[in-house]
Amino acid sequence: MTRWDIPPEDVARRWLEGETIAALALSYTTGENTIKRRLDYARQALPDLPWDKRNPPRRSAPRSDLTRYVTMKDGRKGAMIGSVIKARSLRNR
Repeated sequence: MTRWDIPPEDVARRWLEGETIAALALSYTTGENTIKRRLDYARQALPDLPWDKRNPPRRSAPRSDLTRYVTMKDGRKGAMIGSVIKARSLRNR
């Protein structure tokens, strides 16, 4: 793992509580694939968690998680150049 600040246990717990992968990616300022890899790791390392009893996903307030995720790194000072979404057509939806 290169991002040690994203513990798989916390990601798994929050995902089981109903947060979406896009919302988790936003809160950790990372890509969705990193969150998915943390979930895969947590499934192997923590098989005793109730993986089949996930709460329904929560709806976010005015802007959807996906819209916020697409614009996450666009135009922020100090952020990496460009977006986490590489295709311009996807960013401009």
